[in-house]
Amino acid sequence: MEMVHGRSGTVVRLQMIPGNSKDPSKRRVVTLVRREVRLTEGEAQAQLIERPMADNIVQKLGWITVPRFYEGSDSSTKATSVTHDVAMLLKRLGQEGIQGLVLDLRNNGGGSVEEAVQMSGLFVNPGPIAQLKDPGGAIHLLKGQLVRTFYNGPMVVLENKLTASASEIFSAAMQDYGRAVIVGDSSSFGKGTVQAVIDLNEFLHGLEDTADSAGALKITIEKVYRVTGEAIQLKGVISDITIPSLTDSSEFGESEQKHPLAYDRAAPTANNALGDDKPLFFDELRKRSIKRINEDPVFHDLSAEIHLIKQKSRYNCVSLNEEVLRNEIAEKVRLQDKADADRIAASGHDRTKYYRLMLADVNRPKLALQKNAKLGAVRKHAVPAEYSNSLVPDTLGEEDFGIATENGAITRETLNILSDLISLQKRPLMATNTELGER
Repeated sequence: MEMVHGRSGTVVRLQMIPGNSKDPSKRRVVTLVRREVRLTEGEAQAQLIERPMADNIVQKLGWITVPRFYEGSDSSTKATSVTHDVAMLLKRLGQEGIQGLVLDLRNNGGGSVEEAVQMSGLFVNPGPIAQLKDPGGAIHLLKGQLVRTFYNGPMVVLENKLTASASEIFSAAMQDYGRAVIVGDSSSFGKGTVQAVIDLNEFLHGLEDTADSAGALKITIEKVYRVTGEAIQLKGVISDITIPSLTDSSEFGESEQKHPLAYDRAAPTANNALGDDKPLFFDELRKRSIKRINEDPVFHDLSAEIHLIKQKSRYNCVSLNEEVLRNEIAEKVRLQDKADADRIAASGHDRTKYYRLMLADVNRPKLALQKNAKLGAVRKHAVPAEYSNSLVPDTLGEEDFGIATENGAITRETLNILSDLISLQKRPLMATNTELGER
């Protein structure tokens, strides 16, 4: 890092292995000019999606990505929380007339439990969202405090094995209220606990010869339960519809941690609001999705990539035999070339348009069309900072070429599921409130 630092306006050159490199021995030099950069990747962002349908009808869909549940933001829009940011994006998508919504929680490692609860209130009526049990066994009920729902149209929540903690609280609430179809990996991470950080400096105050920073301890203080009484711990949130992915592996999850707390149950909370009057048609949606996946060449490529990664993870070794290594590289190149060709072919038939919607864009008269940048094409698999890097197989980073294939395929299938849900429900397009209720 010291070599990267320098005066603004000066040049730094980085030598790296490209993530999509077919030959890991090849390097690339990237030249960067040092400038102050405003980081917005950690903020909620969205896309407006226009999908051509039958009879020259264009279906408008929204896609909101929530990378974490943050309590504050320094964005130019002066937003104060992820709940506020998502409400702003929903308001603009509502003005665009979206007919359905995808909420993308993939790789969301959590954050503020309070924000997960409050954001749930954007989509369900005020009521219990989750239960917390302290070490003494006392149950504390978490309730959304928004006066009214902000969006009540068809909705899909997309998750994977790296969807954890606070994001699982949100996802579970949407499932328990029958508010959304949960799509993605077989389940989420399964982290159903709440931690607190204790600054040790407070206990050393007044002592001589103490360091300026004595460090801190992170301890588990509560366990999370759904309104149904089920724990999120270990089990996670089970998807209603599963889509094949690189992250759907037994190597991910709270159960892989050392000494995880056990799964158990609490009493269900009394709640008359459970159960949405809009049917979600799980069986029909699942049947249609399985048929599409089985017939999609890109998913066939993804399955081959998943098989290759599992093989490397199983043996956990690299051959020192040159011929064997060259054959492995050649097979990887063959799979990548086929995946690239199938992905390009699929894109050539896809007339879907994606418009970028960042927080800074919510009041602009026109949204920018994303040319040659399909939704999800830039997503990377990243482990939340609070988890050990040992959770992720090294092969996942080495096989980055599969991520582009995966993102495109999962994006397309998720949108197909949402379109099916819209047509099956045959409900009014959507409804959004123009003001965020009091919190």
